[in-house]
Amino acid sequence: MYLKPIRINYEKAGFCILEFSVSSAGVVNNPSVVWSTGSGFEDTAFLILSSMKQKVSPFFQDLNSKKLRLPIYFNNFTNMN
Repeated sequence: MYLKPIRINYEKAGFCILEFSVSSAGVVNNPSVVWSTGSGFEDTAFLILSSMKQKVSPFFQDLNSKKLRLPIYFNNFTNMN
């Protein structure tokens, strides 16, 4: 199941799709990269997921599923008007 994409301003444009499972207690397990435009985006995507785990555990608990995918899109903030 795909979650609603996250869009953030970043120093360059790219994307990363993370896949993970969620326990019945709302704990994110085994996050991995499904597809990305580079390791810099992957590192930042994992930081975003880690931050989300601390803030929205009840949200993840409601999504108890075998596999969830979270697309994260990075917009180049220097080209935004």
